[in-house]
Amino acid sequence: GTAGAGAASGTPEPRQEDPKPPIGTTPPEKRTTTAENERIALLFGPSAAFGLAPNPSFGASVGLEWNSPVARSSAFGSEFVVLTSAKHAVSGAKSSFVFAFARPYACPVGVPLGVNVGLLPCVAVELGAVVASGSDLENPATETRFWASGELALRLDIALSDDWFIDATGSAIFPFSRYQFVFRTPETAIYDIPAVAAGAGLRAGRRF
Repeated sequence: GTAGAGAASGTPEPRQEDPKPPIGTTPPEKRTTTAENERIALLFGPSAAFGLAPNPSFGASVGLEWNSPVARSSAFGSEFVVLTSAKHAVSGAKSSFVFAFARPYACPVGVPLGVNVGLLPCVAVELGAVVASGSDLENPATETRFWASGELALRLDIALSDDWFIDATGSAIFPFSRYQFVFRTPETAIYDIPAVAAGAGLRAGRRF
């Protein structure tokens, strides 16, 4: 009778589970968000400059930009800007200035300040024209001159969503075209463009 009891008391082997996934299933794929892809953005908004003309100049800009794969880490683009100054009175006459130029720029390395905020140092150049007009004169005149300058800027980016963002920029402008504007009859000094001026801008952007 003991032989039967000994056979029944044996320890069963542990059951091994099949490590293979069930038939018909595939490993989960890694998904990438749109913020991790290279994007093209359309930007637009108001711009201003202080010191390029006797009075502050205000206007607007529109541009296209390429964003790097990591959101807000770098940006490269170009925008078109038009700025107009209010009339400036000199010896009974008035002068006004219009600046129209393309501004290619590069912001190669950004500094994240949070999940949706980044700070980007930028460099840029302005290439276009400045139109100077004199009015309330015996012979009113308008002259168009080539305009060129360099810029150093700091830009603050705030992401509103994967597609929309806003940025605010402050810049130091270094004019290469430092003209001296005068009324000729009689010769009266109007304004000398300084070595350094300031700029500011606020833009909304839509990534595609």
